[in-house]
Amino acid sequence: MNIKEAARQTGLTKKAIKYYEQEGLITVSKNPDNGYREYSDQDVNTLKMIAALRMLALSVSDIKAFLLEGSSLHDILQQQHQKLSLQIEELEQERKLTEMLMKRVKNTENVDSILHDIGEVKIDEPKYMGFQLKKLFPGEFGEFIATLFEPFFDFAIDTDEKKENWAELIKVLDDMEEVPAAHPMMQLLGQEDPAQLQQYKAQHDQFIELILKKDPATWETHKNILIQLVKRVQTDEEYRESLIKLGESASDLPALKEGSPFSNLLQKLSPKYDTYVQYQLEIKKEADEALGFDSKAYLKQALQLKKR
Repeated sequence: MNIKEAARQTGLTKKAIKYYEQEGLITVSKNPDNGYREYSDQDVNTLKMIAALRMLALSVSDIKAFLLEGSSLHDILQQQHQKLSLQIEELEQERKLTEMLMKRVKNTENVDSILHDIGEVKIDEPKYMGFQLKKLFPGEFGEFIATLFEPFFDFAIDTDEKKENWAELIKVLDDMEEVPAAHPMMQLLGQEDPAQLQQYKAQHDQFIELILKKDPATWETHKNILIQLVKRVQTDEEYRESLIKLGESASDLPALKEGSPFSNLLQKLSPKYDTYVQYQLEIKKEADEALGFDSKAYLKQALQLKKR
């Protein structure tokens, strides 16, 4: 059948069909006599599947992974569900903020002052501060911080002290050096396909929750990872040199680590983060007892990380 008939049967436009062909989702044969595309029943069936999956807002790369690379549709849909849930959360926060501002604008003529004070509007919702931070830092830097710390943006700015700490935290982030493009997280953020990033975020958030729940297996695994890291640095010179290069490239971002101004301020703002840091210190203490020395001090000296 020709493209016009294929379009009629699938409900797709001719341009859409040609686009999916160009993207490699279908391979269409051509009539050797006239050079026109000829679509088989299998092509039409595949196009119907593509149309259905696109209705779920799946990317072309996701559809290609399912149709051509054997990826699990369930896993792809699960990742899409996580992505859409996050978008819904963000839209819900924006809707609430819009409603609050509508009421204020309705009852005053001084619109300028309202818009200038928008950053101080308080919404008592988990993660709202994370959404605000991404607006303060548009682009990959804001996404980077949110990916690593969003589970801890569970607080409201409800005291003058918190207001001051939040302003100082924003200043610290604003003064930070840019994250290198070679950083693994920046590589994930730069991908067109968000599946890997969503998977990382899900695993990262789950790890944080397990640490906060004092899950024995997670604590033991985390402690052993630290012990093995130190032992490998002690015995493997090539590995030690690779870590030195990693540190010099700022891939470990000491400006965000425990004990940094950023971390100290976030501890004051987020009880959840404060607990997480304290538990991490407990795990380190257990590892230090097994090693017989301070792992942090040893690694700092052994790796000779240059100050940035």
